[in-house]
Amino acid sequence: MKNLYKSLAFAAVLIGFTSCSEETTITEELSQEAPLKSYSLSKSDDGSIVLEHTLSSGNTSTVLSGDSGNEIIINEGNGNGGVQSTVLPLINNELKVDFVSNHEVKIPGISILDDVTSTSASSKTIKLVKNYKITLLEDGSYQLDFKLQNNYVASFGFNEELNRHEIYLDPGVSEGKNKYSKNYLKFDGEKLNIVFMRNISTTTLSARSSHKYKVDPPEFEIQ
Repeated sequence: MKNLYKSLAFAAVLIGFTSCSEETTITEELSQEAPLKSYSLSKSDDGSIVLEHTLSSGNTSTVLSGDSGNEIIINEGNGNGGVQSTVLPLINNELKVDFVSNHEVKIPGISILDDVTSTSASSKTIKLVKNYKITLLEDGSYQLDFKLQNNYVASFGFNEELNRHEIYLDPGVSEGKNKYSKNYLKFDGEKLNIVFMRNISTTTLSARSSHKYKVDPPEFEIQ
């Protein structure tokens, strides 16, 4: 009988130890931060595009740029983290960024199609989007901030046929409001596409009824 009590007591201790070990493991897993907290790609009025990314403590990154795009290689456990800033080249009107990490949470790559058309009023084709910034937030959503030329207004919609978000740019009285901000969600296994659509009709009503819009860079595609 004494042996039975001893066996039961040992089993209870073993179960308790196993339970504590499992809880410790789960706690450790939950406490592990993703190596990349957030990032943004922004284009200024002068046309330069800057990547700014924030790393968790203990991580570093290396930026490799080539004709086929840019790779951001994140190394875990070897640095102080913090904000890193890099000017990236626009090659053949396209910018591609991929994130490489051994972390279990994969970071979607992003492509931006853009051009270097002048924002000056003396240019034949004026860029309606003067500058922009797209940001991956810590909650996993994407925020797009942009500024338009004066006397243009923006409205937002979704094209179900093409499965993309569209931002319509129409002539109008901006009343000093030419800065916009919009939050987007990306679902697993689906691309997130955002395009600007320039009104090429004489009136907004005519453009909407006859689909007289054309894609006007920038365009964003998140894998």
